[in-house]
Amino acid sequence: MMTWTLSARDCVERYLEDSRARLGPVGADVEEVVADLRRHIEAEASLRQLQVVTEEDARAILAMLGHPVAGATPSPPSPPSPPSRHVELRSNSESTDAALQTRRPRWMEMIGWGLLLFFGVLLPLGTLITEMVTHMCAEVLMDPLPDWIHVVAVAWVPLANLASWAVLRRVPFVLPRWLWLANGVAAGVALFYSILFLPFTPIAAIGVVFYGFGLLPLSPLLSMLATWRLRSHLKRRQTECVGHLTWGWGWAMGMPLLALCLVALPAPLTRYWVEHTGAGSEQESLSAIRRLRAFGSEEELLNLCYGRQDRFAIDLLGRSAPKPDQARQAYYRVYGRPFNASPPPFARFSRRLGMGDEFEWDSALGGDSVAGQLRGLRLTQSRMDGRCNAEDGWAYSEWILEFKNDHERSAREARAQIQLPPGGVVTRLTLWVNGEEREAAFGKREQVRQAYQQVAVVQRRDPVLVTTSGPDRVLLQCFPVPAAGGTMKIRLGITAPMALRNPASASLAWPLILERNFGLEGDVRHSLWMECVSPPREVPPGLLLEGHMLHGQVSATWLFGAAVPLEFVRSHGHSIVRARDRRSDGERWIEQSLQSSPETIPPRIAILLDGSVGMRSHLPAVIQALRRLPTGSDLKVWYASDSLVEFHPEAKDRQRAWVDSVSFPRAEGGQDNVPGLTAALGWASAKPGSVILWIHGPQRMLPSTIDSLLQASLWGQGPASPTLFDLPTEAAANRILEKLDAANVVCIPPDSRKVASRVEAVIQRWTAGEGQCRFVRGLASKTFSGSAEEVDVPASSHVVRLWAWAEVRRLLESKEPSKALELAMRYQLVTPVSGAVVLETASQYLSNGLTPVDPGSVPTVPEPSLWAMLGIGLGAIFLGHRAAKKRFL
Repeated sequence: MMTWTLSARDCVERYLEDSRARLGPVGADVEEVVADLRRHIEAEASLRQLQVVTEEDARAILAMLGHPVAGATPSPPSPPSPPSRHVELRSNSESTDAALQTRRPRWMEMIGWGLLLFFGVLLPLGTLITEMVTHMCAEVLMDPLPDWIHVVAVAWVPLANLASWAVLRRVPFVLPRWLWLANGVAAGVALFYSILFLPFTPIAAIGVVFYGFGLLPLSPLLSMLATWRLRSHLKRRQTECVGHLTWGWGWAMGMPLLALCLVALPAPLTRYWVEHTGAGSEQESLSAIRRLRAFGSEEELLNLCYGRQDRFAIDLLGRSAPKPDQARQAYYRVYGRPFNASPPPFARFSRRLGMGDEFEWDSALGGDSVAGQLRGLRLTQSRMDGRCNAEDGWAYSEWILEFKNDHERSAREARAQIQLPPGGVVTRLTLWVNGEEREAAFGKREQVRQAYQQVAVVQRRDPVLVTTSGPDRVLLQCFPVPAAGGTMKIRLGITAPMALRNPASASLAWPLILERNFGLEGDVRHSLWMECVSPPREVPPGLLLEGHMLHGQVSATWLFGAAVPLEFVRSHGHSIVRARDRRSDGERWIEQSLQSSPETIPPRIAILLDGSVGMRSHLPAVIQALRRLPTGSDLKVWYASDSLVEFHPEAKDRQRAWVDSVSFPRAEGGQDNVPGLTAALGWASAKPGSVILWIHGPQRMLPSTIDSLLQASLWGQGPASPTLFDLPTEAAANRILEKLDAANVVCIPPDSRKVASRVEAVIQRWTAGEGQCRFVRGLASKTFSGSAEEVDVPASSHVVRLWAWAEVRRLLESKEPSKALELAMRYQLVTPVSGAVVLETASQYLSNGLTPVDPGSVPTVPEPSLWAMLGIGLGAIFLGHRAAKKRFL
C-alpha cells in the first residue's frame, strides 16, 4: 500500500491548482485535464514502486510532467528508468532513511517489526503476568509490584508500545498527539525499571547466553530499547506529516520517571535510618526512630525484618542491609507492634488477587515463640468444663481445644500463649491420638522440650508440649495438625486458687489466650460447663444457672480477655480445712487456713506508665484514677516515652489535680519500658514493702536493654525486693515479663472492665484500713486418721496441688532448683523447671527417659452427661421411695 505524506499531497495540490489557473482562460475542460493529471501522477508514483511518497518524490514526478498547455493532452508517461542510486538519495537524513527503507527486502522488514512486537509488547506483558501470578522476583530479588500504581505503570509499557506498533503499521496519515505522549510515558517507566534492575543485568545476560534463562530480568532493558526504537519511527512519521515534532515528549518521559523515583526513595532512606537506630549515641538512635515514623517505608522495614532486601542487595552508598534483629527492634519502636503481626510484604498485592499464600513457611516450628499466624490453621472447638469451690477457695477447669488445618499441602503446628488465673498451675495435659486419650509425662523443662522437638520436628509425629512462659503464663504447642482438613484435639487441666475480697466473697478469673498463630472458625463459640458449690452473685449474659450447674455458650471473645471474673458467695466458709497428701512418703496432711490481716500502706509507690501507642486511648482515664493514690507513702511516676520522663508529686498535691500540670508526651510507636522498670526498682528497693505498679500496652518485643534489668533487679531476692503489679491494657504477650519467670510479680489479668477501674481496684488494696483475706497452706502439725470427725473438714486434692505449687516457688526463690524439680514432678505440675509432653508411642517415651503419668492420678471433671444421669437416677429413686411409702400407708 502506497502512502503519501502531507507535504507531498500539498505539493501535488498546489501543482494542480496552478494547472487549473493556467487552463481556465483558454476555455479548456479544466476539471477533466486536472483529473487526468492526477491519474498520471499516481501512476508514475506506482511505477516507481514507492511505498512512502515524500515531497521530494512528488517534485521529481511533477518535474518530469512539466506544465500543461491549453487544449493539449498530457503525453503518456514514459517507462520508468532503472532505479539509480544517485537519483534516490535525498537532501536530508529522513529522506535517506525512506530511500533505504524502500530498498530493504520485505522479509527483513517483517523481522524488524516482529522483534519490536516481541521485545516491546509480548515480553514485558508476559513478565508482568508471571510476576503477578508467581511473585517470583519478589521472593528472590525485589518486589517490583508493591501496589496498583506500579502495576498500572508497568502495564503502560506494553500497551503504549502495542498502540504505536499498530498505528505505524496501518495508519497512513497524521499521528495523534496522545500516541506521541504515551510513548514518552512508556520510555520513562522502562528507563526507571532498567535502572532498578541494573545490578542484576550482567548476571541475567550471562544466564541467557550460557544457560538459556534470565530473560525476565532483562525485560525492562529490552522493552526500553524497543520503546526508543518505536520513538524513532514515530519521530520520522511526525516530521513527514507536519514538518516538525510535537512538543511534550520529554515531559511525558520525565514525569513518571520522577514519580517512581520519589516512590522508591524511602527504601534506601529506611535502611540508612535503621542502621542508625543501633548507634552508640542515644540521641542519634532516637532521631533515626523519629525519622522512620515520619518518612520510613513500612514495606522496606518488613523486608529487613524477614531477612529480605528490597530494591538492591547493597544500596547506592555501598552499605549492606541491616541485620534482621536490629530491623525488628526498629519496627516495634516505630509502629508499636511486632513485625510478625504483618505478612511478608511480597505477598500483599498477590494476596489481594487471591494468588498468594501467607506465612507458607513456619520458621518457628518447635521453637519457644508463637510467631506469626499460619494460613489455613483454625480453632474449631473451645470447651471448658470445671468445678469451683468458693468455700475452700480453689477451682479446677479442663480446657478442650480442637484445631483444624485447611492448608492443601503443609502440616501445621498450633501454638498459643495462655494466661492462667492468678496463682494457677497446669496439672493435666491430654492428647487424643486416633480417638484415644493419652496422658502427658512430666519432666525437666529441657528434657520435655528436647523430646518434643525430636518427635515433632524430626519424626513429625503427634506430640503436644506445655511449658511456662512467664508468671501465670504457659506456652502450648501441638504438632502436626494434618493438612487438607486434618484435626488435632487436646485438653489442658488448670488448678487455680480463688481470690478473696473478704471472708464472704471469692472471685474466679478465667484463663485466656494472649497470643496465637491460628485463626478462628467463623461460627466458633466458647462452651462452658461449671459445677459451683456456692452460687455466683451475678450470672454473665449467655450463661444459665440450674441448681449448682452454670452452663451455656458465649462469644469467642471470652478467650481473649472479654470475660468478667465470677463472684461467688461464701456462706459458711471454713477457716481451716485439711487434705491428705497421698503423694508423700508417709501419712502427711496439708492444712489450709483463712487468714485476714490489715493491708498496710506501702512506704513507697512507684508508678510506670507506658507511652506506647497501645496506651493512647487509656492514658487520660488512667491518670485520673491515679488521684486516688494514698497520701501516706512516697510516690514517683515514670513515663516511658522516647526519653524517660520522671515526676515526683508532692503528697499534699496527691489528691488534687497534680496531673493537670504535667505534660505527658504523645503516646506513639512502641516504647522501651526497661529503663523505667530499672529506675523504679532502684528507687522502690530502698524501703522494704514497697510496690511498683506497671500500667502498659502490649509488650510483644524483647528490648535490647533487658540484660540491664535482669542484672540490676534480682526480682524476688531479699526482703527489700518490691512487689511488681503488672496491669496490661489488653490481653497480649509480654516479652519482658516472660524473663521474670520466678519474680515477685502479681499479674492482674485483663477482663471486660475498663483499665481505669482495674487501676482503682489495685489502689484500693493499698488504702489504709482495708483488710486482706487470703488462704495460707502448709503442712499440718500432726497426722490424722482421715475420719470426718478428726479432720474437721476434709478438702480436695487440689488444695495439695496448690500447696505444692507455692512450695516450688519458695524453693526457686531459695535457689534450690533440684528440690523444686523433684517436687514439681511428684505432684505433676508445669513450673519454671518442669514441663509436660504427650508423645505418641511408648518407645518415644523410653528413648527420651520419660514416663507418662498414671491416668488414675490426674484430676478429672465428671462429664455433664454423667451428672445428668446421676440426677435422673436419684430422682427416680426418690419418686419410687415416695410411691412405696404411700402404698405402705
